[in-house]
Amino acid sequence: MKSLFISISLIFWVFCSAASTIDITEAIKLGKIKVAPTFSKLGHKGITLTVSNITPQSMNIAIPGGTTFSPAGEDEQILMNIEEVQLALNAGETKS
Repeated sequence: MKSLFISISLIFWVFCSAASTIDITEAIKLGKIKVAPTFSKLGHKGITLTVSNITPQSMNIAIPGGTTFSPAGEDEQILMNIEEVQLALNAGETKS
């Protein structure tokens, strides 16, 4: 009986500590991430999206196809994500 309780507790802990998935738009609205699109050149890989997790928890960010990101400057291109992307970020991590 004690081993059953320990097993159930371990499964519950693993399940609850797993990173949750959140839509990028919702994560931005809730202040969980910062996003910065930057333009470097025309053509393939000319625009970079930098995403920073500003929370103490790991999370998975879902970026649906068709999502657009407007840069700060008017002389830069709008970034449009074509295919859905899942981005895993540890607490405080930044990825481009």
